Amino acid sequence: MLVVCGGDSTDIPPRVGAGLVARLPRGRLEVLAGAGHFGPQQDPASVAASILAFASAPPPGPG
Repeated sequence: MLVVCGGDSTDIPPRVGAGLVARLPRGRLEVLAGAGHFGPQQDPASVAASILAFASAPPPGPG
């Protein structure tokens, strides 16, 4: 699962995203530098690029 969060978010800071990813098998965290809580609106190109990269990556091995 891909978790995207804004690097400057105080509502859901990157440490919360990191904690979530740590509990997810095959989780991946993308932090948008300079974005706050509304990252998809503040930096839609980076969010789209993160989603495309995650969706295009080969499936991970077992585990």
